[in-house]
Amino acid sequence: MSPAPSIDAPEKPSLRGHIHYASAFAALGAGIMLVIFASSPEARLATAIYAASLVNLLATSATYHIINWPPKERARMRKLDHAAIFILIAGTFTPICLLAMNAAGGKALLILVWSGAALGTVKEFLWPRAPKFITALICVLLGWTSVPAVPRIYADYGLFTVVLMLGGGVVFTLGALAYALKRPNPAPSTFGYHEVFHTLVVIAAAMHFAMVTIVAT
Repeated sequence: MSPAPSIDAPEKPSLRGHIHYASAFAALGAGIMLVIFASSPEARLATAIYAASLVNLLATSATYHIINWPPKERARMRKLDHAAIFILIAGTFTPICLLAMNAAGGKALLILVWSGAALGTVKEFLWPRAPKFITALICVLLGWTSVPAVPRIYADYGLFTVVLMLGGGVVFTLGALAYALKRPNPAPSTFGYHEVFHTLVVIAAAMHFAMVTIVAT
């Protein structure tokens, strides 16, 4: 039985949240397999953190966007939804830093990105109504701190892995722009700008999943 819509709930496209709903199940299955086939105990730990952060993002997003929450609960879920983005960025960095970089540089970058994710999460709870472009800008800047890892990844894993890593970053950035600008908005009643954003997130996440698989297995 579907929950009754909240009187105060804003209208949203009919596909809102369903892209991430389906993707969450795919990510759960793929994440379990990734951890099982990881090449070492350290790789299993790193991939478990990464997979958990990915499933958390998709499941939280689907839960937030599909259900018509009452105003107070909707505000709480919005904070969790945005915080999950920061956690995914740090979770994606974890295998890169622990498996694809030298010990000192990898640990330093890992501390930096998890600190940034923590600050981004705190921002969501202290300033939940920040303009969309601020949230998008923080996510993009945090995500592109991965650039120092590129030379080592290229040397050890080849050009294709670098293309997956940077290509995923570009697609994530395009998604952030769609979110911040609220465009393109192709079919507002079914597939609006937010669905464009969610689709780009899934594409970018798939590219990064392939990259992590190469590094960890």
